[in-house]
Amino acid sequence: MSTERTSVKNLEGLLQTTREKDFVNQMTTQERETELQLLRDRLALHESKMYGNYAIAFFSLLTVWLDVSKYIGHLHYFILSVVLN
Repeated sequence: MSTERTSVKNLEGLLQTTREKDFVNQMTTQERETELQLLRDRLALHESKMYGNYAIAFFSLLTVWLDVSKYIGHLHYFILSVVLN
């Protein structure tokens, strides 16, 4: 009878140890998944800022180009009016 009790206690101890290891593994996995998601979010934020900066630069250049084109058109019109008069 004492051998059975010892075996049961050993098995209970082994089960408890296994549960504790499983819990630690689950916590570690959850922490890694959380950290990975945080890194993904940070990457998305930086990419968003980067593409936003590209868009701002593009529209700034486009605005300058449109202004230059407008002045070239005015200059062209002025030259034609001077030449034709």
